[in-house]
Amino acid sequence: MKKIIILNVLLLLLGCNKKEETKEIKLQSNIKNTDNDTDIKEYLNKAILKGDTIAYIRAYKAYSIKGHDEEFLYYAIKMAEEHNYPFAYENVYTILSTVSDEKGYDKKSKIGEYYLLRAYELGNEMAKERVKWKYIDENKKIPTSISILENNK
Repeated sequence: MKKIIILNVLLLLLGCNKKEETKEIKLQSNIKNTDNDTDIKEYLNKAILKGDTIAYIRAYKAYSIKGHDEEFLYYAIKMAEEHNYPFAYENVYTILSTVSDEKGYDKKSKIGEYYLLRAYELGNEMAKERVKWKYIDENKKIPTSISILENNK
Protein backbone atom coordinates (compact mmCIF):
# COMPACT_ATOMS: atom_id res chain seq x y z
CA MET A 1 0.00 0.00 0.00
CA LYS A 2 2.82 2.40 0.86
CA LYS A 3 4.44 1.61 -2.49
CA ILE A 4 1.25 2.69 -4.25
CA ILE A 5 1.14 5.94 -2.30
CA ILE A 6 4.81 6.65 -2.99
CA LEU A 7 4.29 5.90 -6.69
CA ASN A 8 1.34 8.32 -6.78
CA VAL A 9 3.39 11.02 -5.11
CA LEU A 10 6.29 10.62 -7.53
CA LEU A 11 4.05 10.64 -10.59
CA LEU A 12 2.21 13.72 -9.49
CA LEU A 13 5.31 15.67 -8.57
CA LEU A 14 6.20 15.64 -12.24
CA GLY A 15 2.94 17.16 -13.43
CA CYS A 16 2.04 19.68 -10.75
CA ASN A 17 2.00 23.43 -10.66
CA LYS A 18 2.93 25.71 -7.77
CA LYS A 19 0.97 28.76 -6.55
CA GLU A 20 1.40 31.34 -3.79
CA GLU A 21 -0.22 31.49 -0.35
CA THR A 22 -2.47 34.38 0.77
CA LYS A 23 -4.47 33.21 3.78
CA GLU A 24 -3.83 30.80 6.61
CA ILE A 25 -5.90 27.82 7.72
CA LYS A 26 -5.82 26.12 11.06
CA LEU A 27 -3.85 22.88 11.15
CA GLN A 28 -6.31 20.20 12.23
CA SER A 29 -3.99 17.36 13.10
CA ASN A 30 -2.78 15.18 15.88
CA ILE A 31 0.72 15.30 14.42
CA LYS A 32 2.57 16.72 17.39
CA ASN A 33 6.16 17.36 18.40
CA THR A 34 7.56 17.42 14.91
CA ASP A 35 10.11 19.85 13.55
CA ASN A 36 8.07 20.45 10.43
CA ASP A 37 4.61 21.34 11.83
CA THR A 38 5.11 24.83 10.40
CA ASP A 39 5.99 23.37 6.99
CA ILE A 40 2.93 21.12 7.03
CA LYS A 41 0.71 24.07 7.95
CA GLU A 42 2.24 26.12 5.15
CA TYR A 43 1.72 23.28 2.66
CA LEU A 44 -1.91 22.89 3.69
CA ASN A 45 -2.50 26.64 3.40
CA LYS A 46 -1.09 26.69 -0.11
CA ALA A 47 -2.94 23.54 -1.12
CA ILE A 48 -6.40 24.24 0.23
CA LEU A 49 -6.53 28.01 -0.23
CA LYS A 50 -4.73 28.29 -3.55
CA GLY A 51 -4.94 24.84 -5.11
CA ASP A 52 -1.16 24.34 -5.00
CA THR A 53 -0.77 20.71 -5.99
CA ILE A 54 2.89 20.42 -5.02
CA ALA A 55 2.09 21.68 -1.52
CA TYR A 56 -0.79 19.21 -1.33
CA ILE A 57 1.48 16.31 -2.22
CA ARG A 58 4.04 17.41 0.36
CA ALA A 59 1.38 17.63 3.07
CA TYR A 60 -0.04 14.23 2.09
CA LYS A 61 3.42 12.72 2.20
CA ALA A 62 4.05 14.19 5.68
CA TYR A 63 0.80 12.74 7.01
CA SER A 64 1.29 9.37 5.32
CA ILE A 65 4.86 8.88 6.50
CA LYS A 66 3.71 9.44 10.07
CA GLY A 67 0.78 7.02 9.62
CA HIS A 68 -1.88 9.74 9.90
CA ASP A 69 -3.69 9.09 6.62
CA GLU A 70 -7.11 9.12 8.27
CA GLU A 71 -6.46 12.58 9.70
CA PHE A 72 -5.64 13.78 6.19
CA LEU A 73 -9.09 12.79 4.90
CA TYR A 74 -10.54 16.25 5.61
CA TYR A 75 -7.84 17.95 3.52
CA ALA A 76 -8.13 15.41 0.70
CA ILE A 77 -11.88 16.04 0.48
CA LYS A 78 -11.35 19.83 0.52
CA MET A 79 -8.70 19.65 -2.20
CA ALA A 80 -10.82 17.32 -4.32
CA GLU A 81 -14.04 19.27 -4.03
CA GLU A 82 -12.70 22.83 -4.07
CA HIS A 83 -9.95 22.39 -6.67
CA ASN A 84 -11.18 19.33 -8.60
CA TYR A 85 -7.78 17.71 -8.13
CA PRO A 86 -7.70 14.10 -9.41
CA PHE A 87 -5.00 12.90 -6.99
CA ALA A 88 -7.03 14.18 -4.04
CA TYR A 89 -10.10 12.28 -5.25
CA GLU A 90 -8.00 9.12 -5.40
CA ASN A 91 -6.58 9.85 -1.93
CA VAL A 92 -10.09 10.05 -0.48
CA TYR A 93 -10.89 6.65 -1.97
CA THR A 94 -7.63 5.16 -0.68
CA ILE A 95 -8.11 6.54 2.82
CA LEU A 96 -11.73 5.43 3.03
CA SER A 97 -10.91 1.97 1.73
CA THR A 98 -8.28 1.47 4.42
CA VAL A 99 -10.34 2.74 7.35
CA SER A 100 -11.17 -0.15 9.64
CA ASP A 101 -14.71 -1.15 10.55
CA GLU A 102 -14.09 -0.14 14.15
CA LYS A 103 -13.69 3.44 12.96
CA GLY A 104 -17.30 3.36 11.78
CA TYR A 105 -16.86 3.42 8.00
CA ASP A 106 -19.10 1.04 6.10
CA LYS A 107 -16.98 -0.39 3.29
CA LYS A 108 -20.15 -1.00 1.29
CA SER A 109 -20.79 2.74 1.23
CA LYS A 110 -20.81 4.29 -2.20
CA ILE A 111 -18.95 7.44 -1.10
CA GLY A 112 -15.52 5.90 -1.64
CA GLU A 113 -16.67 4.50 -4.96
CA TYR A 114 -17.77 7.96 -6.06
CA TYR A 115 -14.32 9.39 -5.29
CA LEU A 116 -12.57 6.56 -7.17
CA LEU A 117 -14.73 7.03 -10.25
CA ARG A 118 -14.33 10.81 -10.12
CA ALA A 119 -10.54 10.42 -10.00
CA TYR A 120 -10.80 8.01 -12.94
CA GLU A 121 -12.91 10.47 -14.93
CA LEU A 122 -10.35 13.20 -14.27
CA GLY A 123 -7.53 10.99 -15.56
CA ASN A 124 -5.71 9.91 -12.38
CA GLU A 125 -3.39 7.03 -13.33
CA MET A 126 -3.82 5.08 -10.09
CA ALA A 127 -7.59 5.37 -10.36
CA LYS A 128 -7.38 4.08 -13.94
CA GLU A 129 -5.55 1.00 -12.67
CA ARG A 130 -8.01 0.44 -9.82
CA VAL A 131 -11.00 0.80 -12.15
CA LYS A 132 -9.36 -1.63 -14.55
CA TRP A 133 -8.96 -4.21 -11.76
CA LYS A 134 -12.41 -3.60 -10.35
CA TYR A 135 -14.48 -3.30 -13.52
CA ILE A 136 -12.70 -4.06 -16.77
CA ASP A 137 -10.92 -7.20 -15.56
CA GLU A 138 -14.22 -8.42 -14.10
CA ASN A 139 -16.11 -7.66 -17.35
CA LYS A 140 -18.29 -5.09 -15.60
CA LYS A 141 -19.53 -1.83 -17.05
CA ILE A 142 -17.80 1.21 -15.54
CA PRO A 143 -20.43 3.46 -13.94
CA THR A 144 -20.13 7.23 -13.83
CA SER A 145 -19.41 9.01 -10.58
CA ILE A 146 -22.73 10.84 -10.86
CA SER A 147 -24.63 7.56 -11.23
CA ILE A 148 -23.07 6.36 -7.96
CA LEU A 149 -24.33 9.45 -6.15
CA GLU A 150 -27.78 9.19 -7.70
CA ASN A 151 -28.09 5.50 -6.80
CA ASN A 152 -26.95 6.15 -3.23
CA LYS A 153 -29.89 8.45 -2.41
